[in-house]
Amino acid sequence: ADYRQVIQAEGNGVFIFLDPPYFSATDSRLYGRNGVLHTSFDHDSFAQEMRRCQHQWMITYDDSEEIRDSFNFAYQFAWTLQYGMNNYKKSFAEKGNELILTNYRVAKQVNLSTRE
Repeated sequence: ADYRQVIQAEGNGVFIFLDPPYFSATDSRLYGRNGVLHTSFDHDSFAQEMRRCQHQWMITYDDSEEIRDSFNFAYQFAWTLQYGMNNYKKSFAEKGNELILTNYRVAKQVNLSTRE
């Protein structure tokens, strides 16, 4: 199903978690050779759809100025993520700067290795 069907569906107490293709996907092998699997994803339209979404939502994204600007209406939390399960607890593993975006206030009780 297209994400629009999910975010526009009716319901009470709905929580939606979304992990869209990252803005800088061309650098990642997760999106096929040279990021070609998701080059048509419209990040600006996605941000506008999420602005109108009536449900509570959380989105994870790569940290970029473009995404921060597109989601300037959302709560934004920067954090660092170590990529790859096979790299667990290895300090040399690649780390990425990411964003958690929400349309609701989040209590600051959980430490996600934030970069505030």
